[in-house]
Amino acid sequence: MECLREQGVPCKPYLPAIHLQPFYRELGHGPGELPIAEAIAATTVAIPFYGTLRLDQQERVAGALRQALTLAPA
Repeated sequence: MECLREQGVPCKPYLPAIHLQPFYRELGHGPGELPIAEAIAATTVAIPFYGTLRLDQQERVAGALRQALTLAPA
């Protein structure tokens, strides 16, 4: 996400692990309970996607994402 932001592409974590949200924590749920959901939540990112995103904007986001993935550790 840092690489995307450095290129001016807004992004943020996308899918939260629902069982770790405050409401579910109050019900007794916690870390380690659903490891696959937690792993997915830790590795997803929201990038710009909406119906009016112009082609040039799409290409810019895709290029930034491509570069970020190239630089990411394996």
